[in-house]
Amino acid sequence: MIVLADSTVASFPPFRHWCVDESPRVDSPREAPGGGTDEPGLAAGTWVLVVEDDRDCRDSLELLLRASGCAVKSAVDGLQALEILQSSPAPAVILLDNLMPAMTGEEFLEERKDDPRLAEIPVVMLSAWDKASDGEPFEVDEFVEKPYDPERLLTLVRRYLAH
Repeated sequence: MIVLADSTVASFPPFRHWCVDESPRVDSPREAPGGGTDEPGLAAGTWVLVVEDDRDCRDSLELLLRASGCAVKSAVDGLQALEILQSSPAPAVILLDNLMPAMTGEEFLEERKDDPRLAEIPVVMLSAWDKASDGEPFEVDEFVEKPYDPERLLTLVRRYLAH
């Protein structure tokens, strides 16, 4: 199955996500409050947190990661991400959008700094807006500009899962 998701964010040009899923779907994630998905029983460092408000983008990221064997939880904004992180063991990495309602990625990063446990979790920012081009870089471990290259993203995720 090939999944194609188009997305438009604010004044940025539209972007497109491609994902090829050739594996059978063994289980179906349950819908979490607020629109994210949840996989129960995950150990620290064995899963990925996707924080993305755009449903098509979030779904394509989840599909890409699950098709590659990754366990995933997702949140629709930074506020929901903090709630998940407070009630779960730490993920291996957080894939974070920036422009989201309720709490932006940048606001999430500020809140994360105040909690030593959360501050240690690597963050990969996925955004159409590269703040570094404006001279003020995000304080993240990696920045991936949308539209992202699925293979590059999977390489980054696998590196964090291997630690």
